[in-house]
Amino acid sequence: MRYLSQIFQTVHTIPKDAIIKNTEITCKSQKLLLECGLVRPTGSGLFTILPLARRVLNKQEALVIRCIEEAGAQRMSLPSLTVARL
Repeated sequence: MRYLSQIFQTVHTIPKDAIIKNTEITCKSQKLLLECGLVRPTGSGLFTILPLARRVLNKQEALVIRCIEEAGAQRMSLPSLTVARL
């Protein structure tokens, strides 16, 4: 796992004491995700989720699924884009 993390490590990181002049970073959470190497910007408003963040998301999803099943509920998939009146 050591080599994999070095391969996918971010090319540029933002120093904690740096003053950011770029207005693309709009919130503190976005800055933290970039600093920690969890996401990489690929375009205007588009981000690539790097392997470490994907692993975290998979673990969270497994936890939610387990809790849903323990409660006796069912999972349901909805489209990402829906009509505004819904």
